[in-house]
Amino acid sequence: MANNFEFLSGAINISAALPDSLQEQGLDPFYKDPNNAAWGDELCRVLYHESTHFWQFLASGYIANLVNEEWTRMNHFEQNGEIMPESDFLKNHIQREGKPFSPYELTECWARYWDVHTRNPARIIEEDEIELDDPEHLENAAIGTYSWIEYDTIMQKGKDSQFYARPYRWLLEKASGNSFLIALLFPAITHASFGSPEPVGVFTGCFERATQPDITKEIMEHRSGNINFDWLNSWTFVQDKIVLPTLEEKKLPIYTSGFDVIRRSKLGSHPIYREYPERLSVLWKFLKLANIMESSNENHDAELNIDSFMQDLEKKAMMEMPMTDPWVIFALPGQPYYRRLLGNYLSPPIVRFKNHTYSANRTASMWQSESQNNEENETFEPYSNELESRIKRFRAAEKAVSLGLPPNAFE
Repeated sequence: MANNFEFLSGAINISAALPDSLQEQGLDPFYKDPNNAAWGDELCRVLYHESTHFWQFLASGYIANLVNEEWTRMNHFEQNGEIMPESDFLKNHIQREGKPFSPYELTECWARYWDVHTRNPARIIEEDEIELDDPEHLENAAIGTYSWIEYDTIMQKGKDSQFYARPYRWLLEKASGNSFLIALLFPAITHASFGSPEPVGVFTGCFERATQPDITKEIMEHRSGNINFDWLNSWTFVQDKIVLPTLEEKKLPIYTSGFDVIRRSKLGSHPIYREYPERLSVLWKFLKLANIMESSNENHDAELNIDSFMQDLEKKAMMEMPMTDPWVIFALPGQPYYRRLLGNYLSPPIVRFKNHTYSANRTASMWQSESQNNEENETFEPYSNELESRIKRFRAAEKAVSLGLPPNAFE
């Protein structure tokens, strides 16, 4: 059983077993604390990675349009008994075509960026027994910190690096090895790129613009030492000075989400994805209420020290930024609070583990956790099972046609 996210069905497959405690509580505790030793080493790494792929789909108009084309092809087969050829748009997803990397490679790099940051690259180096040129840095990482030496090592040499390393290597070359610049800009720029119809072109254009001396200088001057805060603090600057000028230069539309595609395309008939725009509405309502409650509970008389001050700044930015641009939550799924929001309100519909199948509730509640499944709450499982059968038949027909056989040859 391979670890993967099936974009057409919305199902995640995980080769690891789900601990008994998570079978009873649901996945909320995992998204709150993915590195908890109780979940085991393997689950900590793969479940978050594949969940990130699901959130990519919801956040990306480009990825959702890919899924919509496949959904359209499958429906055409079911209605007409024939296989439509793949469009150039579908084919180009895995092709470089004169570009430094393919959209597929950038998608994998995007997910890998977050699972490495969340897991801690020093731990991954030890778990995968990767050779490090300067091993002494691991001593600092063992207490919860790591340098960009470890991070850059994983992003270039880690397990399955053939699927994700090319974009990161390109970044290191363009940024002349400035790892902080890459770490700071990668989330916002990658998110914006996949909200466009040309993710690789926008991604490379944004980073080339970011390496202009005046822009790089301004970014480096605002470095605080807290990357979670710096992501939030630089968000507006990156959008205004890097992303929007690049889109304008390329004559491309501004950000389009996967939700936009679901609402206006044939994905509106998808038995699972059609439910997620309403779940997003519930999340937006919660954020507005949480922001109001946080504002009324502010304590301006707290004793001031540098550590608590930075924590307060990060918390303030974390709560306020979604009021300016709610898509920051999808751009920063490694930010702990945002990860918990995504896991609670927009959890993957189906996760099939080695020993258990988790299914989210079909309807979302502002106050009810996904873990509170009971007999009164309808889950996605029966819809997913029916959909899997349809997809299996479609893929069998595709295979038959590719071999010069009639579509029903394997039925």
